[in-house]
Amino acid sequence: MTLHNPAFISSLSQAIQSSLCDQKPTLVAIDGPGCSGKSTLADNLFTHFTDIEIIRIDSFFLPITEQKELRANENLFQSIPHIRWTELEKCLRLLASGKDALHLPYLWDEDRLDDKAVIIHPRKVIIVEGLYALHTRLRDVYNFKIWIDTQFDNRMEQVEIRDGTRFLSLWNKQYVPREIKYIKTQKPYDVANVFVLGLNLDWSCVGKGFARKF
Repeated sequence: MTLHNPAFISSLSQAIQSSLCDQKPTLVAIDGPGCSGKSTLADNLFTHFTDIEIIRIDSFFLPITEQKELRANENLFQSIPHIRWTELEKCLRLLASGKDALHLPYLWDEDRLDDKAVIIHPRKVIIVEGLYALHTRLRDVYNFKIWIDTQFDNRMEQVEIRDGTRFLSLWNKQYVPREIKYIKTQKPYDVANVFVLGLNLDWSCVGKGFARKF
């Protein structure tokens, strides 16, 4: 599998290395559909750098009780409704400029924000991992962009394995429609430096139901 292939991970880390900035942090985006392998790729890249931080976009979620229901006329170009977007954007821009950033992590198991703010220090490499990492409002902060694709037919099985059943209704009613709208309208794969075959994909699958083929 590509995401666990040592040669591929080594080559990708070398490509990122070639994009490093001299004075400021190098921000790397890893975007792709839910359960495509973004976290796995970020974790595997982590070991190839000595001064690195991973920022998970899931850490900027809103508690479920504060999330607004899906609306047909949502403008996803402005923000993503179930993410604390202003906080996320501010955090990334501070880090890109070489400054510390604060944020309140979302605690998935408890569905609430942590009581303590976390300080994120600028590192030589900062990986921003998660769906919407390549949102149009964030693209200018990155030095290197990665898109991971996957097939859609069995993703809910993967969601259930990862998160249990409590999020399945939200996925079906809100997250998946927003995800599809984001991919169709903003085409984040078009700006990627590297396109990765993610979970359940190999070269035999090319052209058969990729998320970017909506």
